[in-house]
Formats: sequence, C-alpha cells, structure tokens
Amino acid sequence: MNSALRLIHIAASHAGSRRVKDVFTEAGMTSEILCAGTVESFTAALKDGPWDAVIADYEVPGFATPAGLSQISDAGVDVPYIFLSDPVGETAVAAAFKAGASDYVRRDDLQRLVSVVKRQVRRARVRRKRREEEEAFEQSERKYRVLFDSASDAIIISDFDGNILDANKIACVRYGYTQMEICRKKIIDLDAEESAGGIGERMERIKRLGVLIFERVHTARNGQRIPVEVSARIIDFGGRKSVLSIIRDIRERKESERALRESERRFRFLAENSLMGIGISSGNKVLFANQALLDIFGYSSLEEISSVPLIDLVAPHCRDFIRERMEKIDRGETVSQEFQYDILRRDGSVRTLAAVSSRYVEGGAPITQTIFEDITERKRTEEELRLRENQLVNAMKIAELGDWEYDVATDTFTFNDNFYAIFGTTAEKVGGYTMRSQEYADRFLYPDDREVVAVETRMALETRDPKYSRTLEHRIIQEDGSIGHIVVRIFIVKDEKGKTIKTYGVNQNITERKNMEEALQWELALNSTLADLSAPLISPEATIADVSRVLLDRALQLTLSANGFVAVDEPPTDGFLIHSSDVLQADAADADLPPALARTLEGRYEGLMGYALNTRTAFFTNDPRRHPAYDEPSLGHTPIERFLAVPVLLGTELVGEIALANPGRDYTDRDLDAVRRLAGFFALAVQSKRSDERVRASLKEKTLLLKEIHHRIKNNLQVVMSLLNLQSFHLTDERARALFRENQLRIRSMALVHERLYRSSDLSHVDFKEYISKLAVDLFRTYRIDVNTVKLSVKSDDVTLGIDASVPCGLIINELLLNSLKHAFPRGRKGRLAVSLERSAGDQYLLTVADDGVGLGKNTNLYDSKSLGFSLVVALTEQLGGTIRVVPEQGTKIEITFKAKE
Repeated sequence: MNSALRLIHIAASHAGSRRVKDVFTEAGMTSEILCAGTVESFTAALKDGPWDAVIADYEVPGFATPAGLSQISDAGVDVPYIFLSDPVGETAVAAAFKAGASDYVRRDDLQRLVSVVKRQVRRARVRRKRREEEEAFEQSERKYRVLFDSASDAIIISDFDGNILDANKIACVRYGYTQMEICRKKIIDLDAEESAGGIGERMERIKRLGVLIFERVHTARNGQRIPVEVSARIIDFGGRKSVLSIIRDIRERKESERALRESERRFRFLAENSLMGIGISSGNKVLFANQALLDIFGYSSLEEISSVPLIDLVAPHCRDFIRERMEKIDRGETVSQEFQYDILRRDGSVRTLAAVSSRYVEGGAPITQTIFEDITERKRTEEELRLRENQLVNAMKIAELGDWEYDVATDTFTFNDNFYAIFGTTAEKVGGYTMRSQEYADRFLYPDDREVVAVETRMALETRDPKYSRTLEHRIIQEDGSIGHIVVRIFIVKDEKGKTIKTYGVNQNITERKNMEEALQWELALNSTLADLSAPLISPEATIADVSRVLLDRALQLTLSANGFVAVDEPPTDGFLIHSSDVLQADAADADLPPALARTLEGRYEGLMGYALNTRTAFFTNDPRRHPAYDEPSLGHTPIERFLAVPVLLGTELVGEIALANPGRDYTDRDLDAVRRLAGFFALAVQSKRSDERVRASLKEKTLLLKEIHHRIKNNLQVVMSLLNLQSFHLTDERARALFRENQLRIRSMALVHERLYRSSDLSHVDFKEYISKLAVDLFRTYRIDVNTVKLSVKSDDVTLGIDASVPCGLIINELLLNSLKHAFPRGRKGRLAVSLERSAGDQYLLTVADDGVGLGKNTNLYDSKSLGFSLVVALTEQLGGTIRVVPEQGTKIEITFKAKE
C-alpha cells in the first residue's frame, strides 16, 4: 500500500487530526486527512470521494458515531469506519460494532491505528472488487437472458447427449412447453418422424467442425409440423462444453420457395403460351425466348436466335438509339422502361415493337428481361387514325362543324376553335375557350330564338332518358352583325343518381345552306308563279285581263306586298289600262278605280307609278318620301310606305307596268329580280295573245279559202262527169259506153274525197269509214245491184287518211268493187261482197275486198293482167308503197297492205 491514503477524520478540532496524520507520517505513510466536525461537513466530504477510510472520535459534540455510520450508509459507499475512543467498557465497543463500525483503536494506543487502517483498507478493496465482479457477472447474466429471451429465433442449449439444458421464451412458445417442461426433453423429442434419428452423427460433426447448419422438421406439442433451419455451434455453458442451437422457423421461406417455384412454373407456362414476346438477355446474347418472340423475329428455335448478336436483331436505323440506351443503363442513368423501336426479322422485313424491359443482377452479371409486342399493324392503324383525324378536322372545318361542352355545376361552356369560326371570331378575340351561358346567349343567340334554345336546354337538364339527344335549328348573330343559321345536336351525361351533369354537342353552320334553301324556295315559288301563268297564257279562251289577275296575285304573294296593280297598254286608249288591282289607289275595295294611268300634256306619267314608265327602269324604294318622283297621294289613296315598280317591255316597246307596295318589310334586290321576271313573262303573254289574235284571224281566212278550193275541185269533177255522161249518150257501141261509165265512177271516187274534205272540220284528213260506205252504195246504185241478191258488208276501223293517201286508196276500192260487181255474180247469182279497212301492226293498214263469186281463176296474176282495172290497182298500190296478195279461197279475196302517208 504505497499510494497516499485519503482519510476523513471526524473530530472536534483540527489538532486531533494533525495528531493522526503525524502517526501515519511516523509510520512512513503519506496521507491526506480531512477534518469534519459536523454532520453537514461530513456529508459534503463524502461527495468528494472516494475515501480509503473514516476515522471518528467516539464522542464528538453533536456528532455521535451512529450518525456518521448512517451518513455513509445513506451515501451508498463502502468505506471502513474506524472509531477512536478512550478506554471504555465492552458495552461501548459492542454498541459501535452493532452500529456498523469496522474496527476501533484506543487513544492511548494510536500506533496501532496504522495497522488497523491498512487492514481495513485492504479488506474494503477486496470487498469492492468482489462486489464489482459479482455485479459484472449479474449484468452479463441479465444481458445474456435478455438477448436469449428476446431473440426472434428459438434457441436451445443442450449437451452432447442431446439433453436440453436451457431454452429461450420463443422456443417454449413455438413448441408449446413451459421452461421446466422443455428442459426435461431431448433434442430428438422435437424431431418429426421423418427427421428422427441421426442425433449422434450430428453431434460428432458439430464436435469436429465446431459449427453445423442443417434443416429439419420439428413437431410442436399440438402436433403442428414446423420446418426449421438449425444453426448449431459449441459454447461454454456453466463451465462445460455444450451445443447452442439457433432454430429458425422457415415455414414462410419454404412457402416463398414453393410460391417461387410455382411462380417460375407459371412464368414458364405463361411465357411459353403468351401472345407477347418475352426474352431474357445478357450482354449481346439472347438467353431465353418464348415462341411468340421467335415468331416475331422469324426464328424457329432459341439456338438460332441466340447465335445472332442482339444488335443485329435491331433495324439499322434504330441501332444508334439502342446503343445509346444501353450505354445510359450501364452508366447508371435512369431511362424509361417502355420504348419502341424497329427490328429486323430473319427474312429481312422490318417490324415495329413496343418493349418494356427491366434489369437485375444474377451471379454478378446484369440480366435484362424484356416483354415485346408487335405493334406494326397498330402503328399503321394509328397512322391511318391520325390521317382520319386530320381528315375529320379538315372535314369539320369544311363542313363548318364546331363542338362544345356545358358543365351544369359551374354554368360554363367550353368551345373549340371551329366553334368560334362559325361565328366569325376567335377565342383570342372573345377572351378564351370558356364562357358563361348568359354571356353566350347575349353575344351569339338571335334575340327571337333565345327562348327556343332555353326550352331545349331545360328539356336536356330535366329529362330522365340517359340516351336523350335532340337536334334543333336556330339563328345566330355573327361577329360582323349578320344573321346566320346553325344546326345544334345536343347530348347529355348523367351521374350515378341520374342527374344531368353535363351536356355536349356539335354546331354546324348552315347559313349558306339556309340561304340556298331560301333562294331555292324563292325560285320554286317564282317558277310556280310562272307555271300558274302558263295556264291562262296557253288557254285560247284566256284574255290579257285573266293573265294579269293571276300575275298580280302571285306577285303580291312573292313579295309579301299588301297592294299593287298591273297596267297594260290597250290601244286605242291613251295610257295604260289597269287590268287588275289590289286597292293601291283607293282606301276601299269598292272604291271606283281609275281606268288608266293617264299621261300629262307633255306625254309623261306622274308620281312613283309613272317613274318606271318614264324611265323604263325597274326600281324600288323603302323610303318613298325621299324619292325624287314622290308626290303626296290625293285624298282617298292608299298611303305608300314602300314601293316597287317594273315596266313591261316588248323589246323596246313599253306595253305595261307592274307596281307593288307596302310589304311590311323592306323590298330587296331579290324582290325586284322576281318582279322583273314576271314582267318579262307578262310581256310574252301580251305578245302571245296579240299573236294568237292575228293567227286566229289568218287561220279563219285560210280555212274558208281551203274549203272553197275543195268545193270547186268537187264541182269541176262533177262537170267532167256530166260531160262524160253527155258524151256517152252519142255512143252506139255498148263497150265504149261501159268504158265511159267506168271512168265516170273513177272520177266520182275522187270527187267524193274532196266532198268529204269540204264538209269536214279537218281539211287535211278523210274519215274512211263513211267514205267506203258512201262509195260502195253509189256503185250499187250505178249498176242497179239488188241488195237482196248481193249483200254488201262494209267494215272499217276509225281510220282517217291524208289527201295524198285518200285519192289512190279510194280509186283502189272503186276498181276492186267494180270488178266484183261486173264479174263475180253473173246471170243474177246471189252472193256476198265485203270491204274492210283495218289498222295492223305499227302504222300499217290492211285493205281487204272479198266476194264469194265465181273467182279469178287459178293462174291469175294481177301484175301481168291485161285488165285496165287491175293495172290501175297495181299502179296505185305501188304509189302507196304497199303490197298486193290474192288469197286462194272460194270466190275472190284481195288484200292490200300499205303504210299511211301523213
């Protein structure tokens, strides 16, 4: 004990402390002694420790020995307490030791103090060391137990015979045993049947290797099977070699491994059967490719595609892109997992793929897994779709279609550029693509149509039909102030509660179409008017007054005029006669209208009504009082608010006027053009009626003249017949007289034609049904044929022939009837004679003359006949362009087919 001692001396004065210090000095020991005379100073000194010993005088005023010991105990320090006392009795010493004193020294024996202090200091140091060791051991035990019991894995300590010496809490919980129960078992008791046995071998391996890791299947108390991984090692436990087994529950891992195997199985199944190409590559080589990927690249096997460097599978124009992408990945830069590029198939064709790739490291080598989709057709379709979209956009521009959307909650319209184009403006001018409904109505809707649009909007918001749609037309106000027309197609969107939350639709500008429709309707109305005028125009009974009444009525309808008149130049009237009027010049319909527009002495017409006549110019005014020709109307005349007048001209000749007034709207150029056309038509009507009158007069004159000509020809032929008849009286030769009679009959047939024409209302055609009957009866009378002996039958369709065909046809009938009457019925023979004229196919006619008499004979040929009659028949038939056929039957039947001449 060579170091200086640190001592506290509880004493009444410092003198006693110096005496104690001297004792230690004399003994050759260095000491530091602190004198404490009160409890407070002693308590403060203890805090300034550590101290080797406390020396206390047994009796110090106010500070007894028990008080010092109590302070040491309260301070929690282990320091020897040695008290000094005068010779005392045993009772005092016993009381001191009972209070906790370590030793005592009598004052008369201070030399002994050094040895006592040394001894007690040594003992104190031994106690403190032992206590420190015990605390360290206890702390180590506590740490061990905390770690042992808080481990997440089961821990079991056993000897080399397999007896369990200790187990942590998780082991007890896992296997279902208490600490005491599990420590009565062997390791082998925890093994399942398939894992039982081999404990000795395992222990030997643990002794040999020091550490052993293996897998087993354990069984809990309740029979549950637990796959475990055991990590066993040799430790020193309680002074002997033991086995520490860390037992990890690997059920989750086993399940994960099973799931992984199942996932790998499914992956392979999906990969092999997927329609998407799946590939795995490393470096520049393909490691795996499913069938879909082989099909995409055009290879038949993994070996084939693996033999081709990856970069060679990329289309040349995409290789730089792929190299740059791979370099970025190698540098650790972030790139998109999704990308598109063109590949080069085995046959050299190019396809476009969409790819999604991911990278991971396996065995130290980077592995890339990629899913491919052949989007060649989709890209082509997208290109076509983009083209169609562009076409649609262009078509919408051409068709002037604009779409819109209305949000009910915010009362906001959203428009596009095409929408604004319909109104002749832009979003920039208006202030954006959104607009409140009221602003839209005020800015763009025609005032008279706003209520219609509001009603349609309410219907769209209130309908319960989720498929509701409507189409309506209304007028709009365009940017330049003009009025346009649009068609609006409205659709709706409802929420899950059936409430309309949005409307949307398309507007189409139909202004041009509406204008065209209005123009077409106007044109149709005008053409209808002209058509209505055609009836009285072409009617021979209609007069100029009739035409003018129809014209005025249609003109008023076309122009929406309330008043008007039509005046026509009617010689010898000095002015224009008003043929029809709608009270333009008087207040009442029964008022006396002036018969004409009279001229002044200077030959001019007054007022607005005379302006068009004076200038021969069509005009209209919507402010008559400002027109230079305006005169204040006389009393009783209708007030003129708007006026339109058009002169009626035949070339340069002024033949009339159409005047209209008071349409209730402004007159337009279209009104003026329409009335001009009516005036032109009316001028034609005037010209036509005048021409008709001249033609009718001329026709009447020519008809009388032609009738006179036919009458004179007939009379002249009658004179010739009379002369022949007179001449025949001087003939004695009966044959010659017969020839004269036959010629008379021939002339009679021609005269009969002219007589028919003279008596007919048609001077160019002969009714042959009456003609044949008359001709046959005359022949019967001439030859005095008894109608009871020879019965006559005449049959004819309603046939009329022109004069060029009538004369030769009449002569042919005359000759054939004459032949039958002379030769068919000799010596009073009875029989039948028939004549017919029928229409055949087309414009052909069939003339038949037949009798049941003696006949012509078998070898009769009309074309070779010496008979004048038959020669004349042949010649006349050729003149008609016809053919002759003799029908072989009883008697005689001759058919002549010819084409009528107009």
